[in-house]
Amino acid sequence: MSVRNVAQLVIAGAVLWFVKDLVDQVITEMFYTRFVNGKRCEKMQLAHIEHDFHDPNDCFSRADIQQIILGLVFAIADVFERHGIPYWLDSGTLLGSYREKTVIPHDFDADIGIDEATYRRLRDGDERLEFPSVYELQIHDAKFRKRGYRDDGIPGRLVHTKSGLYVDIFVFLESKTLEVDTEPMFAPLPSGCFEGCARCPAVSESAKEFKIPKSWVFPLKPCWFGGRMVSCPAQSEKYLDYMYGPDYMTPK
Repeated sequence: MSVRNVAQLVIAGAVLWFVKDLVDQVITEMFYTRFVNGKRCEKMQLAHIEHDFHDPNDCFSRADIQQIILGLVFAIADVFERHGIPYWLDSGTLLGSYREKTVIPHDFDADIGIDEATYRRLRDGDERLEFPSVYELQIHDAKFRKRGYRDDGIPGRLVHTKSGLYVDIFVFLESKTLEVDTEPMFAPLPSGCFEGCARCPAVSESAKEFKIPKSWVFPLKPCWFGGRMVSCPAQSEKYLDYMYGPDYMTPK
């Protein structure tokens, strides 16, 4: 077979693949995508939904979801800042702030970091945190708040009760292993939540540890997110490079 014939076969194969992909997209849009009153309903990721608050008959567009996620983050920011509670954008939410200045286009939740002192304050204290009624704060082992289904891996969550969407609250614990670390380190408990972390070491078959220098987080810095200022880590670039690798500015 000549080089020309091989090239023609390669081109024909590429065209067939493109046509098949296009047909698949059209079929999905026609038969598997739901519309309500002319609005395209986004297919919700059930792994990112609090099922007690989710009605599968509800319809949320991508724009609706983005606004709900922004509202969740802003609710945390408003209440925590009012009470002098430190927090920072974490994981994909930090990436959204740094790269997109808002929610990542296909995200279904948000992520916030707090330190251990803040977690103890939320868990053991009875101070009133005035979240709007559409939100429910859940804290693992809380004495005076809702507990939900929280655990040590994700000890806190703020849920939007009209959709089931939420912001996860990760607790960063301070640690220092003298043989390895040269400065105080900061890490949530290892979990499967960090499976996609580019540089995190695996500590088991199902968990990685996201452990970084505490100086990457504090002092917190203001950052832009969805039209307003919130709190971000001191060295967001290093934070994101550790989490996503050197090409974190390139959408995937």
